Amino acid sequence: MENGPNKYRMAAQGTRIELYNGTLKVFTQVPAAIELCKYFRESYLEKHSILKSPEATHSNTPESVRVEACEDFEKDPRVQGLWKKIINSAGVHSPLSYACWDRVRLRIQQSDGGYDNVSNELNSTGRFSSTLPLHRDTWASNVMQQLNWWTPLLPIDKDRTLAIYPNFFEKPVPNTSQQWSMKELKNHRKKNAPYPQLPMFDVNCNVVGLEPMQKEDKDAFFQELNEDAQPILISPGDVIVFSGAHLHGSVVNKTGKTRFSTELRTVDALDVTEERHARNIDGHSPGVQYKWFESIGELGEDEGIDKGVRLDRLVEKIKTT
Repeated sequence: MENGPNKYRMAAQGTRIELYNGTLKVFTQVPAAIELCKYFRESYLEKHSILKSPEATHSNTPESVRVEACEDFEKDPRVQGLWKKIINSAGVHSPLSYACWDRVRLRIQQSDGGYDNVSNELNSTGRFSSTLPLHRDTWASNVMQQLNWWTPLLPIDKDRTLAIYPNFFEKPVPNTSQQWSMKELKNHRKKNAPYPQLPMFDVNCNVVGLEPMQKEDKDAFFQELNEDAQPILISPGDVIVFSGAHLHGSVVNKTGKTRFSTELRTVDALDVTEERHARNIDGHSPGVQYKWFESIGELGEDEGIDKGVRLDRLVEKIKTT
């Protein structure tokens, strides 16, 4: 019978395998997530009071206000420390020393903004995005061990949240990953030229392994897509974790209210080393973006995200140990 650290390691591994197979995990009323919500209300909404105004919308709020709030939140050591506690308490990564993350994000989705212009430099590599169209994160990263963590900071509803399409987890969809690359994104950003920050769902796109759709096929496809949409309805203090291979996107906010949420992504270095992961069914972009992720460190360590060990180097260290 397993006991001690090995028992927790195997339990965490089993949870990750479930996630790689498409399971959605919701952890309810996580103490560190509750504390994070309280800290956001008291420290960020008070400082950026225009954001909590009932009249505030995407069009009448200066972009600089949203950017400043996001930058402050994402660099805040206390926010990072609370997220570390959230990840540790979920037991998805055990030991925590093998877990890597990208960076904390704050999403401020105000009403009437529509979908983000993903070719806008402001949204490069996902920075300051608020309403992303349908996508799989793995179309860009090709890191099939990637797990997405998402939690609302204030109450949400079905018209201002995240939507996941669970029946499409193992069903290929047309997308632009075949024409997209991280190298080209960086080249365009250096020239201040537009380029999509991520590959996108595109029903008119020809993809390897998929037959081009006729009009009647597209109509049936969109009907199936709409019927499968699962708005995520969880409370502040709850955290949902799902594979980055899930098809998902923002619900366009037309409610007149703002959605505040925070998220990040994790990868377990042991799973990279031992090749446990979700299946890639329709991603075709070149390269694997292990360098996006750095080690979290053990609970109680105070280093920030930018001081971790890069995932690819951690994997090499494990292999040679």
